[in-house]
Amino acid sequence: MTQQGSASLNFVLRNGRKVAARRYVNPDGTIGGLVAETAVVESGAVIEVGAVVGPGARVSKGIRVKSEKIVDIQDIE
Repeated sequence: MTQQGSASLNFVLRNGRKVAARRYVNPDGTIGGLVAETAVVESGAVIEVGAVVGPGARVSKGIRVKSEKIVDIQDIE
């Protein structure tokens, strides 16, 4: 994952494993939503404030994840 801000939290998976997440900084410098460290957000993607990109998710270049959208939270082993 690229360009993260300072706010953080942990996803807690069903197996008890914790996956850290941080605020994403969008290509235009605006603060975006929360993105799990195990997620892949390609350069050029926009994650709006209020959006959540969960563990194991992938957001391709040019995609905009809208506010209040939760993307692909998976229980990865």
